Amino acid sequence: MKANYIIGLFVSSALLCSSCKTMTPQNKQMFAMQTGGMIGSVSGSLVGDRIGGWGGSLIGSVVGGVAGSALGAAAANPYKTQPQQSNAPEERHVPQLVIRDILLTDENKNGILEAGEHAHLTFIIQNNGSRNITQIMPQLKGKKEAKRIRNSETISISHIKPGEEIRYRVNLLGTSQLKEGKAVYQIRLEDNQGQDLYEEDFSFPTNKRL
Repeated sequence: MKANYIIGLFVSSALLCSSCKTMTPQNKQMFAMQTGGMIGSVSGSLVGDRIGGWGGSLIGSVVGGVAGSALGAAAANPYKTQPQQSNAPEERHVPQLVIRDILLTDENKNGILEAGEHAHLTFIIQNNGSRNITQIMPQLKGKKEAKRIRNSETISISHIKPGEEIRYRVNLLGTSQLKEGKAVYQIRLEDNQGQDLYEEDFSFPTNKRL
């Protein structure tokens, strides 16, 4: 009798599924879960009855219903896969360089670079990352009035440890052509592959010799 009932359920499910094209994805999933649950329940009951009598029939019905619902849900979502465990390595801590401050120290200490005056720029560089950074090359590029200023050649920084702060100095000389205005610079920190690690624009006032 139960076998005939199972066949009937399969036939009914096939007929009802012909109208599934008009259902929303949510309705399709609910329909599939209910149908799968009914079929699994009856199938489990039949198998359990043969193995363990009435008690086996009850257990088989419950287990079969749960399994049938799961299979029905999977059938309604054929493209939804179960999440897989990721074998990707742990996220790496990317080293980060920052310039915390830029200081201009000129001869007469008025904060203005004048024609014929010597000065130096101090860059306070800090490694905020978790790894040692090696072979750092500062690049100083002048714009506008900075073209009238000579600066010493930049040299590479061998390394900066995590959390370490260093002072990097560049010497300046205001040429006789320096006028009143503003010197605009760009400081860029690169690695030994030429990739940018940090970049910042800054400026300071200039003037002719007073």
